Amino acid sequence: MSVTGVRNGSTAYYQGSIPEKATGQECFMPIGNEPDGFGENMEEKSRVPGEVSDIFAGMSFEELLNSGRCRKIPVVNQIVTSRNPEDGQLYRALFTDKSIECHYGDGRRAWEIEIEDAQQAEKVKEYFGQFKPDRDLVKEYYSGDKMKMAVVQRFWLDLFESR
Repeated sequence: MSVTGVRNGSTAYYQGSIPEKATGQECFMPIGNEPDGFGENMEEKSRVPGEVSDIFAGMSFEELLNSGRCRKIPVVNQIVTSRNPEDGQLYRALFTDKSIECHYGDGRRAWEIEIEDAQQAEKVKEYFGQFKPDRDLVKEYYSGDKMKMAVVQRFWLDLFESR
């Protein structure tokens, strides 16, 4: 018994071409809370799954990625997952050089604070200097009860006001 050929149509995506079966595929459509940075010309944002603004209509996933209109991924210095002592809910906070962004456990944004100057950035750095990351391989990740104040907005506002 001899095998005369093996065919796998899905590998064509990785080789830069699209098989005939994929010509009717739907375009990538962002929905929900789109971040800033999708472009200045975007007049209205889609809020209903399956709807897309005219600016994205007809774009393939590859075209959308290459257009520069996709989400800009910030460099994150620290990531904290902890329960807020005020309401007992689980939150995730992302600390960048420019902001502190806190999200509920389900991903919705809870609050954001802009880091306005080097002094505020230094206060964030000093705060994290007292703690050890939770993972050896991921030095940006902190979690647990010791980090509960890191997900409290008022804590950061008070810290930044005390100069």
